[in-house]
Amino acid sequence: MSSPRSSSPLARLTGLGSPLRRAAYWTFESLPRFLRRRVVGAFMPSYVLAASCVIEGPDGRILVARSAYRRTWVFPGGLLDRNETPDDCVRREVFEEVGLDVKLDSRTITLIDPESRRIDFLYAGRVTDATVTLDPAEMSDYEWVRREDMDDFVERHVTMIDRKLELLDSGVSMAVVSWDDIDGRAARRYRVRSIDPDPAG
Repeated sequence: MSSPRSSSPLARLTGLGSPLRRAAYWTFESLPRFLRRRVVGAFMPSYVLAASCVIEGPDGRILVARSAYRRTWVFPGGLLDRNETPDDCVRREVFEEVGLDVKLDSRTITLIDPESRRIDFLYAGRVTDATVTLDPAEMSDYEWVRREDMDDFVERHVTMIDRKLELLDSGVSMAVVSWDDIDGRAARRYRVRSIDPDPAG
């Protein structure tokens, strides 16, 4: 009986230690760095990266803003620019959208959605000055919502911010999520598929 390693000519040709694969690795490593990056980018899955922030005001209420173009209530944030860190992105987006200088604390969670190929970095932050200045191109309205009133706010506006807040408060560092329609309406809610506990916890 032949071993699995030599079961077919194709398996022998493309096996991990085959001359063809070794030659391919050698060719790849000999390429200039910028070409290697392009090759990897062409064959590896790409994700949209975004960052947002749960902002707590001086009185403990949480800022929620209404997107001017999506018409949904969200936590301020947006997409990362090239070579920008999530921390820098969320500070920039918060200032651009609502005019606040937010101080981030240690709480953060990474939300990965494989279906939409999107990764969201959700932060917690505080402000000492709750004076909001909206960018009308980004946000059309805002509310400071008490935590005990969040369920009622979500029920009235059909938004997913309560699920994000719950995940952030849970203390986990990462969650793989997907989307569920709510009664066929456009707004959607996170359904957690799996959660990885914070290894430092």
